[in-house]
Amino acid sequence: MRGDRILVIDDSKVMVARIAHELQAVGYEVISAENGYRGIDSALQNRPALIVCDYTLPGITGDRIIEKLKSDPGTEAIPVIIYSSQADQAVVESCRNAGASAQLQKTGDYPALIRKIRDLLGEGDFEVEF
Repeated sequence: MRGDRILVIDDSKVMVARIAHELQAVGYEVISAENGYRGIDSALQNRPALIVCDYTLPGITGDRIIEKLKSDPGTEAIPVIIYSSQADQAVVESCRNAGASAQLQKTGDYPALIRKIRDLLGEGDFEVEF
């Protein structure tokens, strides 16, 4: 539902601002954290509807963040999208195994990110195919 709170975890203030701008433009509330540990704390305190997380963060990687979130009953059901420039197959597998809901390449294709968020939140467009 629009108005849902999305947590963005990224150490780039520019990237956070871009993502926040795009998500707010379509009605989401955005909170952010500039590193993984603060992101975990924010998820525990704020219980966002979904998390968009970079993979490479100071002190911790995205897959480890997911493992910590999935091990807590209060955050285990929150979908996590890894949004990263990392395209290495080992990284993809590690994030999938940790419980990532999706992994998207940071390309600036914000409509693709928004579509994935809507899909994961059950807000996908109604489609009829014959």
